[in-house]
Amino acid sequence: MLRRQLTAMAVVSLLCAVPAQAQLALTVAGGASVPMGDFGDYASTGWIGSIGLMTDVGQKGLGIGALWFYGDNSTSDIEGDKTSLTGFLGNLRFRFGDATRPGVFVLGSAGYLDRKYKSELVSALEGSDNGFLYGGGVGIDLPRGRMTWYVQASWLNADIGESSLQFSPITVGVAIGLGKRRN
Repeated sequence: MLRRQLTAMAVVSLLCAVPAQAQLALTVAGGASVPMGDFGDYASTGWIGSIGLMTDVGQKGLGIGALWFYGDNSTSDIEGDKTSLTGFLGNLRFRFGDATRPGVFVLGSAGYLDRKYKSELVSALEGSDNGFLYGGGVGIDLPRGRMTWYVQASWLNADIGESSLQFSPITVGVAIGLGKRRN
């Protein structure tokens, strides 16, 4: 398990490596975590938050980034039981149009998910597992000086052993430019 976590962190770190002249942005987002598939059969809509780094690659709307997220989804039928989701994602983003005006972006993601189930009633049900996480999303952004506000909806799927876990983060966030702007 430690080897998988270290591998995932190495992949995310490599995705953060960017040319020195690139404008780096800190991203912070939060919103709803909507369970889907089998996960949606027992979990309620929960919350999710993330923090990451994003940068443009070239001049044509392409960007790369990495983020860490954490969220909780309560169990719909059992009071006090919940599933916690923690993960790292590397993102490849394409933004359409002029980056100084409101626009649309799409992204593809790959990374690592750790799922923990906690029960207040039956401790024997508690457990943790992890796996490869992938998905995609779409969003709308609104640039305002060094900050860009955005709304994003994604679909993510984790392959965990013989099963999978699907959820859809729907978030509102801000990207804050760090350092000097490039011309």
